[in-house]
Amino acid sequence: MPGILIGIPLLARNFLQSIGLKYTTVSNSAFITGLDVLLIPILKFAVYKKRVANKIWLACTIVLIGLYIIVVKDGFSLNYGDLWIVACAFAFAFYVLQVGKYSTETDPIPSVIVLMLFCTVGSGLFSVFDSEAVWIPFNMDFWKGILFAGLFATAFMYTVQNIGMSLLTTGPSF
Repeated sequence: MPGILIGIPLLARNFLQSIGLKYTTVSNSAFITGLDVLLIPILKFAVYKKRVANKIWLACTIVLIGLYIIVVKDGFSLNYGDLWIVACAFAFAFYVLQVGKYSTETDPIPSVIVLMLFCTVGSGLFSVFDSEAVWIPFNMDFWKGILFAGLFATAFMYTVQNIGMSLLTTGPSF
């Protein structure tokens, strides 16, 4: 069950970002998605009624300034797609909070497996409604990219993130 509860906001984030990227620039998407750094402590305080240390607020402010400097080079303007990306940032912030909530309750590996399966099936169901989807590309480079992105950039990264968060909240058990 934790894998599904963690997977819901992650699937929402992926869906919302995919739509948003059709209507906004990559720079705007990166900057706005990065706002989840600020949304996490805000939502932690508002939803879970957890106190957030002043040093976290300071760190978030520094991150926001740095993110702005890195991402926004030619100005920043909002458009329709940016609204989808704002929703994406909220979904990703909820994902991080869910990982933090459930990382102390269970072994993270089974949760990550369920999380990846949930997001895979959910993404497949969403893609049924995409009239531009190419279901079986015949380009071998495409499949190499999928293998690399699926295993290393996605499954491995989320596994490390979930294990890391469980160790940060509980400490190593070895």
